[in-house]
Amino acid sequence: SNFTVDGDTDAAAGLPNQHNNAFSLSAVTTQLEVVMVLDRSGSMAGTDTTGTATTGMPVTRLSELESASKQFLNYLAAFGEKGGTVGLVKFPGNPNDATDLAACDLQIAITIPADMTAITNLFTDANMGAVDSTPMDSGIQEVLSRTAPRYFATDPTSIATNRRWMLLMSDGAWNVGPDPTLEVGNLSSQKIKVFAAGYGQPSQVDYNT
Repeated sequence: SNFTVDGDTDAAAGLPNQHNNAFSLSAVTTQLEVVMVLDRSGSMAGTDTTGTATTGMPVTRLSELESASKQFLNYLAAFGEKGGTVGLVKFPGNPNDATDLAACDLQIAITIPADMTAITNLFTDANMGAVDSTPMDSGIQEVLSRTAPRYFATDPTSIATNRRWMLLMSDGAWNVGPDPTLEVGNLSSQKIKVFAAGYGQPSQVDYNT
């Protein structure tokens, strides 16, 4: 948002050593635009993590992803409430059709709330159970192509001034669809900074992706 405050530019100074009341103040507020892109492919069911189970259930790559996601979202609520937007995308969306980008939407972009319960409650087996292949580019494409509402604003002011973060959480092993690294140019041109969190053993994570 832009704010401008103007005084009376036509006001004349009184005495020689006095000033008129004309002034102008401009500012641009910086907003957060945060999108989490979450891998729920079959390989995320792997139990080769270093986590410790507290529920008696096996610790999987996906369960670690979900735990970290919820923690991040709660921190975002605490420090970023109403300071921008947050959205979540998963891949695959539709296991039977990697081109069904809309199915990748887990939470469309909304104003950052004070309470993330409604969003963290989306982490169910139905929504985020490990399944099928890894069309990583489908998730990224949905982030960049959705129009109503957009995950990232497209106006010049937002692109120039906002903090635009994509948090990509995956074991990196894409195997269906276009190479996700082809999206680097699009992300760069829109000034979207990508933070990647890898899951699995070091020898098994595709760090290049």
